[in-house]
Amino acid sequence: MAMGKKAFIAAVTASLVLISIISMQAFRVALANPVPYPSTPNTDLLILHIDSPENYSATYANNTLSLVFRVVEPPSWNFYKDQLGLFYEPIVGDFSVWVYLDGNLTFSRQNQGAYNQLVYDYNVIFADLTLEQYTVKVDVCARAFYTTNANYSRSYYKTNMSETALFKLYPDSKTILFSTTPVSVVRDPYPFPSAIPSPSSNPSPTPTPSPTLTPTESAALTPSLSPTNSPTPQPTTEPTQTPDRPKIVDFAPLLIPGTIIFLAIIVVGLLVYFKKRREQDEKKTN
Repeated sequence: MAMGKKAFIAAVTASLVLISIISMQAFRVALANPVPYPSTPNTDLLILHIDSPENYSATYANNTLSLVFRVVEPPSWNFYKDQLGLFYEPIVGDFSVWVYLDGNLTFSRQNQGAYNQLVYDYNVIFADLTLEQYTVKVDVCARAFYTTNANYSRSYYKTNMSETALFKLYPDSKTILFSTTPVSVVRDPYPFPSAIPSPSSNPSPTPTPSPTLTPTESAALTPSLSPTNSPTPQPTTEPTQTPDRPKIVDFAPLLIPGTIIFLAIIVVGLLVYFKKRREQDEKKTN
């Protein structure tokens, strides 16, 4: 019986050690094969588009607007590295989105892309709208990756895109006045300056053109807006760039020692368990 217990402990220990060795080997493979970022950044431009809302909607009676906009990556961005089957790491670039209502940040999202997906739709709902006129601004900061060294450390080439819309709700008639400006684009200098912006820095602010609000084709939208009725925009809150998603290789220094400690705890626990079982069996025998 004692030999059976020893054999069981040895088998469990050997299995755990084997799993640990396989895990460490997988980390070594990941470290030896970093993400193959290009030597020069991809300069293909993303597409930003704010959809015009419906002329008539019951939600307008509740002073609510659902703003729908879309960001489209170019096909040249659809390249990813399979990180040990856990997730796909973007190779070409990623982007972040910020939405402001009258200068106040109301929505933000970092999007690192999804494998074989280029179109990303967003729906931001503005509720409790009480002012006569609102200005909404959508900012997109795209980061194209590139590397200049053999270790594939990542640098960034940034493109900031912005589209602004001006709207006014008519709750009684459940209608809306809505107008947008052309998308403005601000890019990093090219060729690159000697100093590359830090990836944790906030995106450069993009100029906000003054939109001209024009009524839609609905006959109920004949009232015009005087510029004096517009609320004074508040200072734009600088968005905080969401940190990069950690890579699996970043956890290797913690996971490997942690795995060894975990194995030691299991082995000690098994030894203590069988020792108590043996003592109990001896008491019963006596």
